[in-house]
Amino acid sequence: MEKTISLLVCCIIATGFYVRDRKRLHISLMSLAFAIDLALLLYIELTRQAVKTAIEPPHPFVTFHVLISVGTMLLYLVQIGSGIGSIKGWIVRMIPHRVAGMTFLVFRGLNFATSLFLANFIRHV
Repeated sequence: MEKTISLLVCCIIATGFYVRDRKRLHISLMSLAFAIDLALLLYIELTRQAVKTAIEPPHPFVTFHVLISVGTMLLYLVQIGSGIGSIKGWIVRMIPHRVAGMTFLVFRGLNFATSLFLANFIRHV
């Protein structure tokens, strides 16, 4: 179920990226993706104690996945901040929204790919 929801989030993000010139739709889709990802993270924590696994990983690849996942969540926050700055017309000096967005897409893709690998790999560790 989690992988299906994560795939749905990836599809929402891809659609949001595709419609990035239609600001209201872009913002709505990306906000939805963020909300679903947060809910999924909470569900994983409550059902599998993700924080405990991150602190005491059974395998180095789990650590890699956790780092990618944390990076993805941090990049969500960067995107929200730079998006708000872009909408309000503030000068975003440190990280432009588009540059951070491309980095976010890479991280979210890696998050999904590593989660698929772990779903099969962890059973054998």
